[in-house]
Amino acid sequence: MKKIIISIVSLALASMASAQLKDLTTNTDKFQIVGAGLRVGGGSFMQKGDDLTASLGLNGAVDGVYGFYFPRSDKSKPYIGIRSGLSIAYGQNKVTASEVCQEYKLEANDNGRKLNITYKTGATNVEETNSQIAVEVPIMASAIYKCFWANLGARVGIPVISNYKQTFEKANVTAQVSDGVNFDMPIENSLALGKVDGTSFNDKLEGASFNVSLAFEGGYAMEVAGNWLMLGAYFNYGLVNNFEGGKINHIDCDPTTIPANVTVNSVTKSCADKMSEMSFGIKASYNWQLGGGKSSAKSSKSSKSSKSSGGKSAKKGAKIRF
Repeated sequence: MKKIIISIVSLALASMASAQLKDLTTNTDKFQIVGAGLRVGGGSFMQKGDDLTASLGLNGAVDGVYGFYFPRSDKSKPYIGIRSGLSIAYGQNKVTASEVCQEYKLEANDNGRKLNITYKTGATNVEETNSQIAVEVPIMASAIYKCFWANLGARVGIPVISNYKQTFEKANVTAQVSDGVNFDMPIENSLALGKVDGTSFNDKLEGASFNVSLAFEGGYAMEVAGNWLMLGAYFNYGLVNNFEGGKINHIDCDPTTIPANVTVNSVTKSCADKMSEMSFGIKASYNWQLGGGKSSAKSSKSSKSSKSSGGKSAKKGAKIRF
Protein backbone atom coordinates (compact mmCIF):
# COMPACT_ATOMS: atom_id res chain seq x y z
CA MET A 1 0.00 0.00 0.00
CA LYS A 2 2.90 2.37 0.80
CA LYS A 3 4.32 1.85 -2.71
CA ILE A 4 0.94 2.66 -4.28
CA ILE A 5 0.59 5.87 -2.22
CA ILE A 6 4.15 6.96 -3.08
CA SER A 7 3.53 6.31 -6.80
CA ILE A 8 0.31 8.35 -6.77
CA VAL A 9 1.95 11.24 -4.91
CA SER A 10 4.89 11.22 -7.36
CA LEU A 11 2.53 11.29 -10.33
CA ALA A 12 0.54 14.18 -8.84
CA LEU A 13 3.69 16.20 -8.13
CA ALA A 14 4.97 15.57 -11.65
CA SER A 15 1.67 16.79 -13.10
CA MET A 16 1.84 19.94 -10.98
CA ALA A 17 5.43 20.62 -12.01
CA SER A 18 4.67 20.28 -15.72
CA ALA A 19 1.49 22.35 -15.59
CA GLN A 20 1.62 26.06 -16.37
CA LEU A 21 1.23 28.24 -13.28
CA LYS A 22 -1.82 30.39 -13.82
CA ASP A 23 -3.87 32.74 -11.67
CA LEU A 24 -7.35 31.20 -11.51
CA THR A 25 -8.88 34.15 -9.66
CA THR A 26 -8.62 37.33 -11.71
CA ASN A 27 -11.45 39.27 -10.04
CA THR A 28 -11.96 40.67 -6.57
CA ASP A 29 -15.64 39.83 -6.03
CA LYS A 30 -16.91 37.31 -3.50
CA PHE A 31 -17.75 33.86 -4.84
CA GLN A 32 -18.75 30.32 -3.84
CA ILE A 33 -17.68 26.87 -4.94
CA VAL A 34 -19.38 23.48 -4.77
CA GLY A 35 -17.65 20.26 -5.64
CA ALA A 36 -17.03 16.56 -5.13
CA GLY A 37 -13.79 14.79 -4.37
CA LEU A 38 -11.88 11.74 -3.16
CA ARG A 39 -9.26 11.14 -0.47
CA VAL A 40 -6.97 8.10 -0.41
CA GLY A 41 -4.19 7.34 2.05
CA GLY A 42 -3.24 5.69 5.30
CA GLY A 43 -4.30 6.09 8.91
CA SER A 44 -4.57 4.61 12.36
CA PHE A 45 -6.84 4.65 15.40
CA MET A 46 -3.66 4.92 17.51
CA GLN A 47 -4.76 2.51 20.24
CA LYS A 48 -2.63 2.93 23.36
CA GLY A 49 -2.36 0.34 26.14
CA ASP A 50 -0.07 -2.17 27.82
CA ASP A 51 1.60 -4.43 25.24
CA LEU A 52 -0.58 -3.05 22.41
CA THR A 53 1.00 -2.05 19.11
CA ALA A 54 -1.08 -0.12 16.57
CA SER A 55 -0.11 -0.08 12.89
CA LEU A 56 -1.25 1.84 9.82
CA GLY A 57 -4.15 0.81 7.65
CA LEU A 58 -6.18 2.07 4.71
CA ASN A 59 -7.98 5.41 4.88
CA GLY A 60 -10.19 7.19 2.36
CA ALA A 61 -13.28 9.31 1.87
CA VAL A 62 -15.81 10.64 -0.61
CA ASP A 63 -16.15 14.40 -0.08
CA GLY A 64 -18.92 16.86 -0.82
CA VAL A 65 -17.37 20.34 -0.91
CA TYR A 66 -18.75 23.82 -0.25
CA GLY A 67 -16.72 27.02 0.02
CA PHE A 68 -17.50 30.71 0.45
CA TYR A 69 -14.82 33.31 -0.32
CA PHE A 70 -14.99 36.94 0.77
CA PRO A 71 -14.21 39.88 -1.54
CA ARG A 72 -10.58 40.96 -1.67
CA SER A 73 -9.37 44.54 -1.94
CA ASP A 74 -6.66 43.84 -4.50
CA LYS A 75 -5.92 41.14 -7.10
CA SER A 76 -2.44 40.66 -5.67
CA LYS A 77 -3.86 39.42 -2.35
CA PRO A 78 -5.19 35.89 -1.67
CA TYR A 79 -8.85 35.05 -1.39
CA ILE A 80 -9.85 34.16 2.20
CA GLY A 81 -12.91 32.07 2.89
CA ILE A 82 -14.62 29.25 4.76
CA ARG A 83 -14.72 25.59 3.67
CA SER A 84 -17.25 23.00 4.81
CA GLY A 85 -19.17 20.11 3.33
CA LEU A 86 -20.10 16.50 4.08
CA SER A 87 -17.94 13.39 3.77
CA ILE A 88 -18.34 9.63 4.06
CA ALA A 89 -15.02 8.34 5.41
CA TYR A 90 -13.59 4.85 5.80
CA GLY A 91 -10.70 3.93 8.06
CA GLN A 92 -9.02 0.77 9.34
CA ASN A 93 -5.93 -0.32 11.20
CA LYS A 94 -4.44 -3.31 12.98
CA VAL A 95 -3.55 -3.67 16.65
CA THR A 96 -1.48 -6.54 18.03
CA ALA A 97 -0.47 -7.92 21.43
CA SER A 98 1.96 -10.76 22.06
CA GLU A 99 0.02 -11.75 25.17
CA VAL A 100 -3.09 -10.49 26.95
CA CYS A 101 -3.52 -11.48 30.61
CA GLN A 102 -6.34 -10.27 32.83
CA GLU A 103 -7.68 -11.07 36.27
CA TYR A 104 -11.12 -10.31 37.66
CA LYS A 105 -13.43 -11.47 40.45
CA LEU A 106 -17.01 -12.71 40.50
CA GLU A 107 -19.36 -13.99 43.18
CA ALA A 108 -21.42 -17.19 42.91
CA ASN A 109 -23.92 -18.95 45.14
CA ASP A 110 -23.63 -22.67 45.95
CA ASN A 111 -26.76 -23.79 47.85
CA GLY A 112 -26.76 -20.67 49.96
CA ARG A 113 -22.99 -20.59 50.37
CA LYS A 114 -21.28 -17.53 48.94
CA LEU A 115 -18.29 -18.31 46.74
CA ASN A 116 -15.62 -15.88 45.60
CA ILE A 117 -14.15 -16.77 42.20
CA THR A 118 -11.00 -15.14 40.88
CA TYR A 119 -10.67 -15.70 37.14
CA LYS A 120 -7.43 -15.45 35.21
CA THR A 121 -7.74 -15.36 31.43
CA GLY A 122 -5.16 -15.00 28.72
CA ALA A 123 -4.48 -15.25 25.01
CA THR A 124 -1.28 -15.17 22.95
CA ASN A 125 -0.42 -13.52 19.63
CA VAL A 126 -3.61 -11.50 19.49
CA GLU A 127 -4.20 -9.63 16.23
CA GLU A 128 -7.22 -7.42 15.64
CA THR A 129 -8.29 -5.35 12.64
CA ASN A 130 -10.61 -2.43 13.40
CA SER A 131 -12.66 -0.79 10.63
CA GLN A 132 -15.01 2.18 10.66
CA ILE A 133 -17.35 4.14 8.40
CA ALA A 134 -18.09 7.66 9.61
CA VAL A 135 -19.90 10.82 8.56
CA GLU A 136 -17.60 13.84 8.70
CA VAL A 137 -18.23 17.58 8.62
CA PRO A 138 -15.21 19.89 8.12
CA ILE A 139 -15.18 23.49 9.35
CA MET A 140 -12.06 25.14 7.97
CA ALA A 141 -10.52 28.48 7.12
CA SER A 142 -9.43 28.56 3.49
CA ALA A 143 -7.09 30.58 1.29
CA ILE A 144 -6.58 30.65 -2.50
CA TYR A 145 -3.59 32.47 -3.98
CA LYS A 146 -3.12 32.30 -7.74
CA CYS A 147 -3.24 28.54 -8.39
CA PHE A 148 -2.45 27.38 -4.83
CA TRP A 149 -4.91 26.62 -2.04
CA ALA A 150 -4.80 25.64 1.64
CA ASN A 151 -7.39 24.79 4.32
CA LEU A 152 -6.92 24.61 8.09
CA GLY A 153 -9.49 23.84 10.75
CA ALA A 154 -11.40 21.01 12.41
CA ARG A 155 -13.08 17.86 11.13
CA VAL A 156 -15.94 16.44 13.23
CA GLY A 157 -16.65 12.74 12.73
CA ILE A 158 -19.59 10.57 13.81
CA PRO A 159 -18.97 6.82 13.34
CA VAL A 160 -21.99 4.95 11.98
CA ILE A 161 -20.47 1.46 11.48
CA SER A 162 -17.56 0.08 13.54
CA ASN A 163 -16.39 -3.54 13.45
CA TYR A 164 -13.48 -5.68 14.55
CA LYS A 165 -12.00 -8.97 13.40
CA GLN A 166 -9.74 -10.74 15.89
CA THR A 167 -7.52 -13.83 15.78
CA PHE A 168 -5.18 -15.42 18.33
CA GLU A 169 -3.23 -18.64 18.73
CA LYS A 170 -4.14 -19.87 22.20
CA ALA A 171 -6.52 -18.93 25.02
CA ASN A 172 -6.75 -20.23 28.58
CA VAL A 173 -9.05 -19.76 31.55
CA THR A 174 -8.22 -20.65 35.17
CA ALA A 175 -9.99 -19.88 38.43
CA GLN A 176 -9.38 -19.76 42.18
CA VAL A 177 -12.51 -20.60 44.20
CA SER A 178 -12.89 -19.75 47.88
CA ASP A 179 -15.69 -19.38 50.42
CA GLY A 180 -13.43 -17.18 52.49
CA VAL A 181 -13.54 -19.63 55.44
CA ASN A 182 -13.07 -23.33 54.80
CA PHE A 183 -11.40 -23.82 51.45
CA ASP A 184 -9.44 -22.18 48.70
CA MET A 185 -8.82 -24.26 45.58
CA PRO A 186 -7.66 -23.73 42.00
CA ILE A 187 -9.65 -24.99 39.01
CA GLU A 188 -8.14 -25.69 35.65
CA ASN A 189 -9.65 -27.21 32.50
CA SER A 190 -12.93 -27.89 34.24
CA LEU A 191 -16.46 -27.83 32.81
CA ALA A 192 -17.22 -25.07 35.30
CA LEU A 193 -14.72 -22.86 33.49
CA GLY A 194 -16.04 -23.38 30.01
CA LYS A 195 -13.74 -22.99 27.02
CA VAL A 196 -12.96 -20.67 24.15
CA ASP A 197 -14.40 -22.15 20.97
CA GLY A 198 -12.27 -21.13 18.00
CA THR A 199 -9.50 -18.63 17.46
CA SER A 200 -11.26 -16.09 15.18
CA PHE A 201 -13.99 -13.65 16.24
CA ASN A 202 -15.90 -10.86 14.46
CA ASP A 203 -18.31 -8.38 16.01
CA LYS A 204 -19.23 -4.72 16.37
CA LEU A 205 -16.65 -2.45 17.97
CA GLU A 206 -17.94 -0.14 20.67
CA GLY A 207 -15.50 2.64 19.97
CA ALA A 208 -15.91 6.41 20.12
CA SER A 209 -19.33 7.81 19.16
CA PHE A 210 -17.76 11.10 18.02
CA ASN A 211 -14.32 12.57 17.41
CA VAL A 212 -12.80 15.91 16.51
CA SER A 213 -9.58 16.16 14.48
CA LEU A 214 -7.23 18.97 13.57
CA ALA A 215 -7.31 19.05 9.77
CA PHE A 216 -4.90 20.51 7.23
CA GLU A 217 -4.95 20.19 3.45
CA GLY A 218 -3.37 22.07 0.61
CA GLY A 219 -2.18 21.83 -2.94
CA TYR A 220 -2.45 23.05 -6.51
CA ALA A 221 -5.48 23.98 -8.64
CA MET A 222 -5.76 23.81 -12.40
CA GLU A 223 -8.52 24.69 -14.82
CA VAL A 224 -10.38 21.78 -16.46
CA ALA A 225 -13.39 22.39 -18.72
CA GLY A 226 -13.85 25.87 -17.28
CA ASN A 227 -13.91 24.69 -13.64
CA TRP A 228 -11.30 23.90 -10.98
CA LEU A 229 -9.55 20.59 -10.42
CA MET A 230 -7.85 20.79 -7.02
CA LEU A 231 -5.05 18.32 -6.27
CA GLY A 232 -3.19 18.09 -3.00
CA ALA A 233 -2.49 16.31 0.27
CA TYR A 234 -4.31 16.09 3.60
CA PHE A 235 -3.44 15.37 7.23
CA ASN A 236 -5.88 14.84 10.12
CA TYR A 237 -4.89 14.34 13.76
CA GLY A 238 -7.43 13.41 16.43
CA LEU A 239 -7.76 15.82 19.35
CA VAL A 240 -10.99 14.76 21.09
CA ASN A 241 -13.08 11.59 21.25
CA ASN A 242 -15.23 9.86 23.86
CA PHE A 243 -13.73 6.37 23.63
CA GLU A 244 -13.74 4.47 26.94
CA GLY A 245 -11.57 1.38 27.12
CA GLY A 246 -10.92 -1.12 29.90
CA LYS A 247 -14.60 -1.42 30.84
CA ILE A 248 -14.87 -5.08 29.79
CA ASN A 249 -12.65 -8.18 29.97
CA HIS A 250 -10.94 -9.54 26.90
CA ILE A 251 -12.11 -13.07 27.76
CA ASP A 252 -15.17 -13.07 30.01
CA CYS A 253 -16.71 -16.01 31.92
CA ASP A 254 -20.24 -16.37 33.28
CA PRO A 255 -20.23 -19.10 35.97
CA THR A 256 -24.02 -19.31 36.23
CA THR A 257 -24.09 -22.06 33.59
CA ILE A 258 -22.19 -25.35 33.29
CA PRO A 259 -20.10 -25.26 31.26
CA ALA A 260 -19.49 -21.59 31.91
CA ASN A 261 -20.41 -19.20 29.11
CA VAL A 262 -17.15 -17.76 27.75
CA THR A 263 -17.13 -14.57 25.64
CA VAL A 264 -14.21 -13.13 23.69
CA ASN A 265 -14.37 -9.33 23.34
CA SER A 266 -12.45 -6.76 21.31
CA VAL A 267 -8.89 -6.36 22.54
CA THR A 268 -9.15 -2.65 21.67
CA LYS A 269 -12.21 -2.20 23.87
CA SER A 270 -10.82 -4.29 26.73
CA CYS A 271 -7.14 -3.29 26.76
CA ALA A 272 -6.71 0.14 25.11
CA ASP A 273 -6.61 3.13 27.43
CA LYS A 274 -6.95 5.66 24.61
CA MET A 275 -7.94 5.71 20.97
CA SER A 276 -7.46 8.66 18.61
CA GLU A 277 -7.73 8.90 14.85
CA MET A 278 -4.95 9.98 12.50
CA SER A 279 -4.99 9.96 8.70
CA PHE A 280 -2.98 11.31 5.79
CA GLY A 281 -2.82 10.97 2.04
CA ILE A 282 -3.63 12.65 -1.26
CA LYS A 283 -6.89 14.19 -2.42
CA ALA A 284 -8.55 15.48 -5.56
CA SER A 285 -11.76 17.45 -6.02
CA TYR A 286 -13.60 18.96 -8.97
CA ASN A 287 -15.20 22.29 -8.14
CA TRP A 288 -17.81 24.44 -9.84
CA GLN A 289 -17.47 28.17 -9.23
CA LEU A 290 -20.50 30.34 -8.49
CA GLY A 291 -20.35 34.13 -8.56
CA GLY A 292 -17.30 36.39 -8.89
CA GLY A 293 -13.62 35.54 -9.03
CA LYS A 294 -14.05 33.81 -12.39
CA SER A 295 -11.19 31.77 -13.77
CA SER A 296 -8.63 33.30 -16.08
CA ALA A 297 -9.81 31.32 -19.10
CA LYS A 298 -13.37 32.57 -18.73
CA SER A 299 -12.16 36.12 -18.18
CA SER A 300 -9.94 35.84 -21.24
CA LYS A 301 -12.83 34.63 -23.37
CA SER A 302 -15.02 37.44 -22.09
CA SER A 303 -12.28 39.96 -22.87
CA LYS A 304 -11.86 38.65 -26.41
CA SER A 305 -15.62 38.69 -26.91
CA SER A 306 -15.83 42.30 -25.72
CA LYS A 307 -13.05 43.40 -28.04
CA SER A 308 -14.65 41.60 -30.97
CA SER A 309 -18.10 43.09 -30.38
CA GLY A 310 -16.56 46.52 -29.76
CA GLY A 311 -14.77 46.36 -33.10
CA LYS A 312 -17.95 45.45 -34.94
CA SER A 313 -19.84 48.31 -33.27
CA ALA A 314 -17.15 50.76 -34.31
CA LYS A 315 -17.30 49.63 -37.93
CA LYS A 316 -21.07 49.87 -37.99
CA GLY A 317 -20.92 53.26 -36.31
CA ALA A 318 -18.55 54.57 -38.98
CA LYS A 319 -21.23 54.11 -41.58
CA ILE A 320 -23.65 56.42 -39.79
CA ARG A 321 -23.94 59.91 -41.30
CA PHE A 322 -25.19 63.00 -39.46
